[in-house]
Parts: sequence; structure tokens; C-alpha cells
Amino acid sequence: MKIRSILLSLLTLAFILKGNAQTITGQVVDNKEAPLPLVNTFILAKSDSSYVKGAVTNSQGEFSFQLPKGEYLLRISYVGYKTQWKNIGVKGVISLDPIRLIPLEDLQEVTVMGQRSRIISQHDKVIFNVANSYASNTSANSFDLLSKAPGLIVDTNNKTINMIGKGALIVTINGKQLNLDGDALSSYLGTINPKDIKDIEIIENPPAKYDAGGNAGVLNIVLKKKKSDFIGANLSLQARKRDRGEDYGTNTSITIKRNKLSFNGAINISRNKPDNEIFMIQEDPLNLHLIDNVQQNNNLYNRGVRSQINYDFSKTLSIGIGYSYLDKDNRKSYLGDQHISNYQNQSQSFSESYSNRYNNSDITSANIQNIYSQIDITTNKRGDLLTLQAGGVFSKNTTDGLLINNVNSPDVHALDRRNNTQNSSDFTSYAIDYSLKEVLGCEISLGAKASFNKSDGIFSTEINDGQWKREPSSDTEFIYKEDIYASYLEMNKNWNKLYFRAGVRAEHTKTSSYELKIDSTYNNSYTRLFPNAILGYKTSSGLSFTISYNKRFTRPWIWALSPATNYTGDKYINQGNPFLKPMISDNYSFRFSHKRFIFSLGYIQDRDMFNSNVLYYDQKKDLFITSRYNNFKEDKVYLNLDYGFKVKWWSCNIGTSTNWRTNKNTDARFDIVDNEVWSTYFRINNDFRPFVNTLFKNISFNANYWYNTGDEGDRETTFSSSNLNCAINYTTSNNKLNISLSGNDLLNTQKYGFEMIQNNTKTYYKVNSDQQSVILSLSYSLGGNIKFKRKDVNNQDLKRL
Repeated sequence: MKIRSILLSLLTLAFILKGNAQTITGQVVDNKEAPLPLVNTFILAKSDSSYVKGAVTNSQGEFSFQLPKGEYLLRISYVGYKTQWKNIGVKGVISLDPIRLIPLEDLQEVTVMGQRSRIISQHDKVIFNVANSYASNTSANSFDLLSKAPGLIVDTNNKTINMIGKGALIVTINGKQLNLDGDALSSYLGTINPKDIKDIEIIENPPAKYDAGGNAGVLNIVLKKKKSDFIGANLSLQARKRDRGEDYGTNTSITIKRNKLSFNGAINISRNKPDNEIFMIQEDPLNLHLIDNVQQNNNLYNRGVRSQINYDFSKTLSIGIGYSYLDKDNRKSYLGDQHISNYQNQSQSFSESYSNRYNNSDITSANIQNIYSQIDITTNKRGDLLTLQAGGVFSKNTTDGLLINNVNSPDVHALDRRNNTQNSSDFTSYAIDYSLKEVLGCEISLGAKASFNKSDGIFSTEINDGQWKREPSSDTEFIYKEDIYASYLEMNKNWNKLYFRAGVRAEHTKTSSYELKIDSTYNNSYTRLFPNAILGYKTSSGLSFTISYNKRFTRPWIWALSPATNYTGDKYINQGNPFLKPMISDNYSFRFSHKRFIFSLGYIQDRDMFNSNVLYYDQKKDLFITSRYNNFKEDKVYLNLDYGFKVKWWSCNIGTSTNWRTNKNTDARFDIVDNEVWSTYFRINNDFRPFVNTLFKNISFNANYWYNTGDEGDRETTFSSSNLNCAINYTTSNNKLNISLSGNDLLNTQKYGFEMIQNNTKTYYKVNSDQQSVILSLSYSLGGNIKFKRKDVNNQDLKRL
């Protein structure tokens, strides 16, 4: 009865809303007054140009909308014709005069100068307008560009992208998800030229069509599209001199569009040689004191190819295929000085001090192939869209590690070790999405997805006790399979100034893992529901209020599940946990925006957290073991402010985020104290063009700064860090050539470090990353819009053929 009452109430509300709507009709014709079918017509809110409704014209060029009373914009666009705009005030039934579209070839060449705001706030996302900023001119690649977007924290050392106040993101390109992370993600983004990016969208509460993984939301990179026939290329070169190393890189992108066919491709080659200084002090329950001072040298080669082809068979059918290949080699060497005091174990009952000068090297090679295909079908005149997607990511990784010890004590013998890791992964996915533009006055989206992942990891160790010998006890092969079946249903509705969206996604996960060494199989399956909802209100003066809720989760990754043993020292090992469960996150947020000001307040509740390593001493094995457990829960509150302004030749954006979080251990086996911390992150981005009306009008300047206070807690304290970078840019009047000279981390203050107490083990860790550098960038674009000439073939031509 309750369900029936709810359905009746919803139907009644739909009919009431439909009864208040007014009808608008019109016709679109060409310059010869002939009807134009399949023309795109959109209704936008006049206050903020947000989408309200859309449809395509019928065979007679006619369209029709049902709209509540209010002020709107009508946008009419068609390939080969100039886009038309009309203001519409809806007070009753409206029949518009025929709207005539003008072919582009009938227009004289004109240059239109206009600018969107750098930061645009919408109900469900914040948009960073890259095309209207100088950020692309001073960024080495897309990964570097993201560090200048509002609301994001990009860690160039660990290759992670996080949303301020939240955590890890799903990354998509034009709405297509990249199933990559870490080095693989940064390498792929390295193939995208920053000048090819139109917008960066930070979606805090993503729709149900996106995977539920990633507890922060979705980062969508929107690439530029050519509307008319075009052949062009862009060549970028960059040289970077670090304090203790250097980088070189080149990126070449090609864009071709002719009629219904479009192609975009890129080749990226880079070499990076940052050198980091690592300092660590550790004191464990046995009163063993370890001081480690390490010089880390890196030599990283990246080679990447990316291509995408799209073909529009008609106004209702288009097909796209994409492929990328990434190949990388990373050679790391660690030259360390180690001092250990009060050494003792169960077999040796002495205490003494000794030093160890060790040389540790890692050689990692990897190749990753990513392929996808997509079919878009417009199924009717309203513009309902059916999308079919299929794709896969196939990767292979190999790491060879060598640890050589030189101990100055005759009583202590630290064995040299060689570790070898091989990992291959095959991931495939298939998805269907259907968007219905109008059902009872609402837009409905539904779909399903199936994905299959198989990973095979092999780990082996050799020790040197006079000669190299295989250590069978550490050899292992770990095979992991993960199948995910998902479906979703979502609706959204605009009532003039009011916006509402609600949806739910169901995901069933089935996992199977096999450990060869102990001949054990671990099976698991679980089903989760992930609801989301947004309610937004925007006034005609630009005031916007949004409240939202969504549930998301984070699955354990393969090496967190593998019980394989990895020696990191003579008495230290890392080990996975095959019984890990996903981490669940409930996200609540409120956002207020007005023109260039954005205020956000949020609360996040995380349960079954496993993203922190747990270090404990095993007396039976006489080893210090680092592993992961679902032993943490965390409550977090964040407050974000963002404001942008422009005064003549100065454009500025300021942002700050204050976070409070409390982290508690839920596993009685571990002696881990609760941790309550506060932290603040501040950033300011400035663009200067002081010579606009002078001889030096093509010169501009950038100055960007961020500061993270770190956080201080009872269990863990992270250190403060900051970065100041400045740049001077020269761009030719035709925008073909850009030269930029920039300085990064000018104050040499971008550090990383923490102090932690866990199971009575104290750790102090600090990294002086090699970020201080001078960067010279050069970018040149060639090509442009073209007109392909067509030759009519007569009978004589046919006879010759």
C-alpha cells in the first residue's frame, strides 16, 4: 500500500507540473526557406545558461517544448550553419516565426573575442575553464596542469590526484573512464597536450552511471573538438633543470577533421631524472634504533602513443574507437647510510651499535595498452540517446631489485637480496547507457555494466650467503580474479530555478584469489547499493544553493590482498591481506555560490578503512611485519572557499580548505591510539597581462602559490609544505607560437614527511623532493580550417577510368 501511495503521489505531482507547462512551437529553415530536419534545439535557463531541455526537429523542421513560465534561451545548431540564439519569455502558448539558419560559407571571416569565467560553478560540478587561462601555456603535460585546477591536490612524487577535503578520484576523458592509477595514469596524461584541453570538470557528487569506486568523485577532462574541416598539429618541447637532476620531453599531437570523420592522435616521449633525499629514524619495541639517510636517484623513460577516430554516419549514429600504448622504464638507485643501535633478537642476546652502507637498486619496466569503442545512437526526434561501450586495459610490469649491504660489525651479518616481481593484468568492460530526454517531465538515465579483471603476480627472492641462492620460502604466485556486474537508474528535473537529481547504482562483486605457495584459494562476493541525490536552487541574480548525498566505496587493490612476503630489510617485511573488505564512504555536502564565490561544507564518514599500513612485531618470527587491515574508521568535516576576480590586466583565483578529521582504530589486536587533526590548505593563482595596449602586448606573467599546514595528531603528524612558481610567457599574435620560462618551487619548500607512533614503534620520515627547477617550454601550432574542393565527374571522366 505504501508503494502504491508513493506512485500515485508521484503521478499526481507529474500531472500538476505538466498542467502548469506552456507549449512553445517553431520551425527551422535554411536560407532558401526549405525545412531543416534533425536540427539540434536546446532550451537553457536565461539566468545561468544551464541545460533545461533538448530535442531535434522533425522532417518538416518543426520542434515543440513544454515549459513552465519563466525566461529562457533557445539555442539552435546544425553542422555547416551558424548557431542561432533567441530570448524567450514564457507566459502562455508561443508560436515562433520560422528561424532561418545561415550557411557558414555565406559568412565573412570574423574574429569573435569573448571570455568565459575561469571558474564556473554548477549544481553538480565545478568547471575550470582551461581555454580561458594561461595554465596550459606553463604546464608540461596534463598531469602538471591539474595541479593548477581548483579543488585538487596533485602529488607529483606519488603520482596521485585527490580532491581537497576528500580523497582519490575516478579520472575520465570526455566522460570515458580511465581504469588507470599511479604511474600509469600520469604517463597516459603525459600524452595529452594541455593546449588540447577545453575544460576540467570536478564532479563532487557524480551521477549513478559512473562506477562507485573512488570515495571523492569524478575528474572529467574535456578535450577540444573541431566543428569544421581542419588539419593541424601541435609540437611541444620542454627542458627542466632541477636542483639535482634534469627532465626532457616532447609531445606532438595531430588533429584531422573532414566531413563526418575526425581523428586525434599524440606521441609523447620524456625522460625524468629527479633525485630525492630521504631521512628516517625508527625506534621499535625492542629498543632498536635505526637511522637511515638515503640518496635516491631516478632515471625514468616514458613513451606513449594515443589515437582516437570518430565517424558520424548520420545525425543519429556515430562510432568512436580509441587506442593508447604506454611504455616506461624506471631505474632507481638508493645509496644509504644506516646506523643501528641496541640490536638484539631471539638467537643473539647482545646489544651493540653498527653501521651499514647499502646500495639498493630497482629496475622497473612496464607496458600498458588501452582500447575502447563507443557507439552513440539517437533513437527518436526528442534526442533520446543510446550508448554502447566496450574496452580493455592490458598491462605487464616487471621489477628487479638488488639490495647490497656493507656492515661494519663482524657479529652482525645482513644478507644481500635480489627481488623479482612480475605482474600482468587484463581488464575488460562492457556497458550500455540509455538517456530519455523527457518522461513525465523528467530526464531518465538507466544502464548496465559488466567488467572482468584478471591479475597474475609472481614474486621471488634470492639471497647471497657467499653465493646467490633461491629462497623458496619467499617465492609465490598470486592469481586474482574480480568480476563486477552493475546497473543503475537515475532521474533529474529542472523546475525553472530548482534542480533535482536522484539515482541508485547496484554493484555485485565476485572475487577469487589463489596463492600458489600455500595452495590456498580465497573466494568472496558482496552486493552493495549506492544511492545519490542532489537538490539545487539558483536565483535569477546568480545565487546558487546545493545540498547533496552519495555513498561510494574503495576496493582493495591486488598487492594489498596478496599474502606474498616482500623483504624490505633484514628484519622487515611487507605482506598483503587476502581478507580485506572494501572501504565504505558516506558523503554529505552543502555548496553555496554567487558569481565568482564558492563556499562548500561537507561531512564524510569512512568505515572499514585499510589505506594505512599497520606495523607490528611478530615475536615468533622475530620480524617486523607491515600489512593492512580493515581496522580504522574516520569522520571528517571540511570547509572550502574559492573566489576569483579580474581587475583590468590582473586575473586572480584564491582558494582555501580547512579540514578536521578523527581516525580511530577498531581492532583490539593493535595498540594504536586515536588520531584527531586539523589542517588547512591555501592556494592563489594569478595571471598578469600588464602590456595589453602596448608593444609588449603578447607578454604575460603567472604567479602561483600553495601552502599546506600539515596536521598534528596524537598518533600521526604530517609536516607542512608549500610551493611558489612563477612564469613569463610570450605568445605570437596569431597564437601559433608560445614560449614560456618558469621557475618551480622557488623557495625550495615542497617537502613531504610525517611522524607516527604505531604498536609502540616510532617512525620519523622526511623526503626532500627534487622539485626546485627552471623550466623552458616551447609550443608551436600549425594548420587550420580548410575547405576540401570537390570535382564533379562527367561521362568523359568515367570513360577514361
